[in-house]
Amino acid sequence: MSRVFIVLATWEAPLALFDRQLASLSAQTLDDWSGVVVDDGSSEASRRGIADRVAREPRLRFVPQRERVGFYRNFERGLALAPARCDYVALCDQDDRWAPAKLARQVSALDARPDAQLCYSDLRLVDPAGTALAGSFWRARPHGRSFREILYNNVVTGATALLRRGLLDVALPFPDDPGGAFHDHWLALCGMARGGLVYLDDPLVDYTQHAGNTLGAQGFDHAGRGALARFLGDTLRAIVHPLEAARGLDGLASYAVAADARLRSFATGLSTRFPRLPQPGRAALRPFLHRYRALRAFDLAGPTLLGTLAAGQETNLAPLKIPLGLAWACVRGRGS
Repeated sequence: MSRVFIVLATWEAPLALFDRQLASLSAQTLDDWSGVVVDDGSSEASRRGIADRVAREPRLRFVPQRERVGFYRNFERGLALAPARCDYVALCDQDDRWAPAKLARQVSALDARPDAQLCYSDLRLVDPAGTALAGSFWRARPHGRSFREILYNNVVTGATALLRRGLLDVALPFPDDPGGAFHDHWLALCGMARGGLVYLDDPLVDYTQHAGNTLGAQGFDHAGRGALARFLGDTLRAIVHPLEAARGLDGLASYAVAADARLRSFATGLSTRFPRLPQPGRAALRPFLHRYRALRAFDLAGPTLLGTLAAGQETNLAPLKIPLGLAWACVRGRGS
């Protein structure tokens, strides 16, 4: 049994980029790995192209699925195939490229930290030709490390994640997805709840940006120092124009309601699977466990909102936007 099991999820994979990714797996300095390529209902032509390429790497097995379920559930399907006897599981995207020492560096980092459950790294942003667009994804962005910060702002990019196989015993099955849930966010929270994360401040993955990205590096230049000042400035300007203010608040409410639904699903799953979660984690989850939206907005708008303002927290301003948006949703009578 190999020490590392790789879960590579595909859907309509760009074959030139897929070739590059497979070559980077084959070139890993740690060669004690095996894996599975789980295809999420690609077209027949795409599936044939993927299968032909996977067949050239004997350590990989191709598992095509007819039903398309989206990346969240497709990664869940792949993770469920991880052998119980492997030590680590790595997530892999179809169109990136791993540095040769990626697996070796991450396995070494987790071997040195028996308490930590998941290791992730920085990324280099590249175009499809491999030309660098940015040397780092995280050095210019807010990067919270507490349970509460990661609850509001996922910092684990799944393409870089290596986790202990035992973490899957509590992380699977994934919670319900009310819309917009991410597999890497859920796994990061489970890792934090069980022992913590390890971050390597080196770009061990080339994160390819192209028109076909499921997500890509959205908002790479948006979230950063000054985000809070911009938000408050936009708010003050909107107050002068009532119609603009109403439209802005409606948009904020839509964002908050969607984020609230996702975080409620995660909070319910975490509180059930980690009954001994330390106090900081329990406190972060508590607002999302209230049944009624008004109570959630009230709970979030206390120390959470004030702490964001006082600390100048620059994650993605979710701790500020969610309570304000939920409060406006309650005023507008948008459900519970």
